[in-house]
Amino acid sequence: MILFLLMVLHYVAMDPSTVTPVTETSTELTTTTPVSSSTMASVTSTQTPINHTSFDGDVDTCTCNLHRNICDLNCCCDKDCSLEDKNVFSHCVREINVMRYTSFCRYTDYIYINNTPYEWEVNQNGLFCIVKTNLPSKRAVQTHQAITSLEQSTLHKRDKYSWPDIEADRTELTSFANESFVYGSPIWILKNQVLQKFELADSFMTNACVIKRDIKYLENFRSVCIQTNLSEGNIHLQIETYFQNISVIKAPQFFNVSEISSCPKNVCLPIEVKECRENCAPLSPQTATTCQFYSTQFNCSNLAHKIIYNLYHNGTYGLTTVELLLHLKDLVHAPDHRFEFEQEFQVNFFWRDSTANYSQLLSGNPGYLLGKPVLVGTVNGSRIERNSSVFRENFLTFPASRSGLCVLNDDVHVVSEFGCSMLLRCGVRREIDAGNSTATELCRRIQTAIFEFWPLSSNLSAINRAFGAFGNANETVAEWVEALSAESPEAILNATYGNFTGDANDTLICGNVTATLKVDVFHARVAYRSLMRQRRIVGVTYSFGARKRATFTIRGGVLEWNVLIREELMFFDVTSKHVEKFADPPSFKIRLPYDFFYPFVKVDNSGGVPRLCYLVISFSIIGLLMPIRLSL
Repeated sequence: MILFLLMVLHYVAMDPSTVTPVTETSTELTTTTPVSSSTMASVTSTQTPINHTSFDGDVDTCTCNLHRNICDLNCCCDKDCSLEDKNVFSHCVREINVMRYTSFCRYTDYIYINNTPYEWEVNQNGLFCIVKTNLPSKRAVQTHQAITSLEQSTLHKRDKYSWPDIEADRTELTSFANESFVYGSPIWILKNQVLQKFELADSFMTNACVIKRDIKYLENFRSVCIQTNLSEGNIHLQIETYFQNISVIKAPQFFNVSEISSCPKNVCLPIEVKECRENCAPLSPQTATTCQFYSTQFNCSNLAHKIIYNLYHNGTYGLTTVELLLHLKDLVHAPDHRFEFEQEFQVNFFWRDSTANYSQLLSGNPGYLLGKPVLVGTVNGSRIERNSSVFRENFLTFPASRSGLCVLNDDVHVVSEFGCSMLLRCGVRREIDAGNSTATELCRRIQTAIFEFWPLSSNLSAINRAFGAFGNANETVAEWVEALSAESPEAILNATYGNFTGDANDTLICGNVTATLKVDVFHARVAYRSLMRQRRIVGVTYSFGARKRATFTIRGGVLEWNVLIREELMFFDVTSKHVEKFADPPSFKIRLPYDFFYPFVKVDNSGGVPRLCYLVISFSIIGLLMPIRLSL
């Protein structure tokens, strides 16, 4: 009986359905009191005003009391709050860090919050509850001691986050200790006879150019950020910042820091600078970034818009050549408007003496990788033709916009990125000698000039463009998807017409001119051999925008025309539900040899077989195969 009572006491002490404690430390034995069972908890109130709220017996805390001698709102345990003050309370802030023992018969502020001038005693349903206990009060033990030495502080900082030591990272080196380049090694430059790391601008948290990234050996880099300061003090807009008085260290093991001022050119490599507008050519000595600041507008020329470093290397022997391609841009800005100028930075690594062979570049192996360019080629019978030395003949590209005008060549273009839809617009401005051409001929020449900016074949009778099904498609037609179109460029060209108007036929009106190309790429995730979820292009469609009417002016026998063209590239994921299908069970066909019934067949002289013999034999065999049933 005693053992049973102890087990019941232990159960009640751990039961959260019992009431919350008011703990008292005593030397008396634990006493349990039965509570009458009822359907609801009983609440007993005592006509005793509450002066303060006590938790856990001898612990008097009130964590919401944050003002001395002032009543804190909704802090019911604040001793400074009178009954009249509490009338304005909307609720009581519950203490969340107080240890409460639910096995005692009397408790406050556990389920019920008391905001009255009376003391509550709440008894819930239960078999037993504890009135008093002689166990010592529970205490929290602080295991960490005070830090009394620098060694202890260093130990506690281990494996914890700390701000990077920027000053130490920028310290000049006295020796490279015969280090050789490996993948990810920092690249060093000499800038104004000062040794420092090679770094370029990048964005962080916002799209503004606010930080710099270290350039690592053999790690390609690309960033796009916004310059928001148009002033003479912003050196990042000036092209001279990226090459003037700068040389790149070939490899650490070849560089002697004690001979910075006399570093040979085969160790401190000069930067070969090229200027890129429509094509890239060596930078002219007269080309420089200039800005004129007027009260009504700011005029800037040759701003650094796109900065591309091409670094050629020979593995662990380091760099061999450094090439800088500067894409420049002119700008007219109103001073009362917010200034935002986009810059793009790229660093590309190539093996020494490597030649451009774009047909060997893959966009995935086998499935396409997100962000990689889409493979294109031209269908020629059973083969796919791709000019390996021309980038645009191997990947889907669109014209770039330079000062609002379309530019498309081997150096300047917009590359498609798999999975990334794009909407591009730019203007085409040309002058055509009208001569003796008819109005329709001039309008068709305008339409043909628009076609030249789109990824179409030279033969306008058909689209004739194919897209690699996978990112590693070879020259076999079976691994390519031909583009589908409801109409050919030639059909659109034949529907274009024109008329002259005006007193001297100085106005040209063209009809059925289209300036929009839509390319839709449909792709799906498929299983390829032993690989799952490989992205594959399953279809590509071309469509052209609505036909419009355009008016142009002819001055002095020269047709001046300007058309805004538009390109839309959309990707559609058409992955179907993955369904496992089991193969059908094999079917068995039993065939008897032709002489199986030979002992029972009699052939007459004419070669015929009597039907009676067949019937007798058939019934005999069936009778043998049927189960025998006896009836008594």
